[in-house]
Amino acid sequence: MIHPFFVFIPIAAKLGFYADQLETIDKAFYYFKILFITWAGGTLSYFLVNIYIWYKLNLVINYQIKTIKENHDIINVRFKLTKWSQVKTKVS
Repeated sequence: MIHPFFVFIPIAAKLGFYADQLETIDKAFYYFKILFITWAGGTLSYFLVNIYIWYKLNLVINYQIKTIKENHDIINVRFKLTKWSQVKTKVS
């Protein structure tokens, strides 16, 4: 979450500096493209990390449900199964 402070703010500052000077407008367009590409890359990586975490969380929940079903000697098995099933539907 700190990544934008280290990447986007310096690039935006350079973009603003070169945009204020008329003779260096080409550098301003260059930094604008870099800023746009870094925003797109950051957003894509954030999206992919969220999908990965969601997938791993579903694996853990499914494993927990499977373990509870296999161990029939646990007290309140039905209660635990319904709670884990509710958690699974909330995550999905």
